[in-house]
Amino acid sequence: AADFPGQYRTDLKMKITYEGPVLNPTNAMIVFSGTFGGPKKGEKKPAMTESEKRRAENARMAAEQEKLRESLKTPEQKKEEAADWEAAFQVNVKGLVFTSRVVAEHMKARRSGKIVNIASVAGRIGRAAHPHYSCSKAGVINWTQAHAQMLAPFNINVNAICPGVLWTPMWDTLATRMINLDSKLKGKTSRQVFEGIVKERIPLGREQTPEDIGNVAVFLCSEVAHNITGQSINVDGGWFMN
Repeated sequence: AADFPGQYRTDLKMKITYEGPVLNPTNAMIVFSGTFGGPKKGEKKPAMTESEKRRAENARMAAEQEKLRESLKTPEQKKEEAADWEAAFQVNVKGLVFTSRVVAEHMKARRSGKIVNIASVAGRIGRAAHPHYSCSKAGVINWTQAHAQMLAPFNINVNAICPGVLWTPMWDTLATRMINLDSKLKGKTSRQVFEGIVKERIPLGREQTPEDIGNVAVFLCSEVAHNITGQSINVDGGWFMN
């Protein structure tokens, strides 16, 4: 209820008729879908705060962009989208899992080893622009935790790195897609869009580099990090702080 603007109501009464299995009152939960709260009859609707207005506008814009994206897709593009999901999980999840399991057998034999998976900050939160990618990278983070538990008895550390925004062919493609969908970006190059995202979203105000990622990998593979396992470390200039 806290996510909805308006007044809280404490005078609502509702009669519920339930037909079904007997519910344990200590753990039963009923979920309602509908409109609650708001002004009483004759009262004016309270004005939205600036924060509520921004949230509503952002939600409206996101819905319009998604509707536009779907309407512009051809049957061929929808087939390509299905292929994108398959490719993302084949490479980012299955390929990583199967490879790391084979490598782990050699490490288990000598009871020592370091595994560093490459995830992404995209795996920290779902993104409408590339859901297949973010879901697959969330899978990497989850597998890192599971594999770390499996291999801990063998003195093997398993961690992951979540890179932030690096200028890559994928970002070039993504920025180009954003230009095609947003009229405000018309006339800009994909690189300019990328730099704008860095400036807007990254607290430190700079993009990440392969060297940034490599330095953390070296650290995680060193004995200095012998007590770190099951962790996914963000290297993203402070974009996601968790």
